[in-house]
Amino acid sequence: RLASILEKYFSKSDGSARLVISSLPDQVMDCFICIVDFLSELSMDSVIEERCRISSFVETSQVRMSPGSVKQLEIFQNSSDGSSFGSLMWHLDNTQTEKGSKLLRHWLVHPSRNVGIINRRLDAVTMLINEPAIKNIIGGMLCSAPELDSFLCRIQNKRISPRDFFKGCKWLFTV
Repeated sequence: RLASILEKYFSKSDGSARLVISSLPDQVMDCFICIVDFLSELSMDSVIEERCRISSFVETSQVRMSPGSVKQLEIFQNSSDGSSFGSLMWHLDNTQTEKGSKLLRHWLVHPSRNVGIINRRLDAVTMLINEPAIKNIIGGMLCSAPELDSFLCRIQNKRISPRDFFKGCKWLFTV
C-alpha cells in the first residue's frame, strides 16, 4: 500500500519526501496511510498532491518560540498591564546601543541550543563584570559607533553622506 501512495503522490518530488516517509516508524506509517485513505474516500486527496512538502526535521541552533510562548513568558511585556515594566527585557536590557538592544531581543526570542555559544556568552559577561575598566572602554567605543549594518548598507547602496562616511571611517580607524 505504501508503494502505491508514494508512486501516486510523491513521484514528482525530488526523492527526499519519499525517503522521509519510508523511514517513518511503523505506527506513524500506518497512521499516514490511514489519513491518505480517509482523504481519498472524501475525494480530498488533492490536498496531498498540492500541499505535500514533507521534509526531514533539521535541527537548528536556536529554539523557535511561538508568539504565545513569548507572551506567556513575559519576555517583552508583563501580563498585568502590557507594559515593559517587569518584563524579562526590562530586567536585562542594560545595553549601550540600539544594535545591542536588538541583538538582546533576538537572543531572548531565539535562545541558542549550542552549549559552546552559550558558554562563550557567559564567559564574555563574566569578563565584563570582573573587569570594569574593559567594560568602560568597550562601552565608550560602542556608544560612539555608528550602527554598522546600516552604515555598510548605506555605503553599498551609495546612499551615505560624506559627513556620515567620514564619521564612520574615523570610528573604524580608532577601533
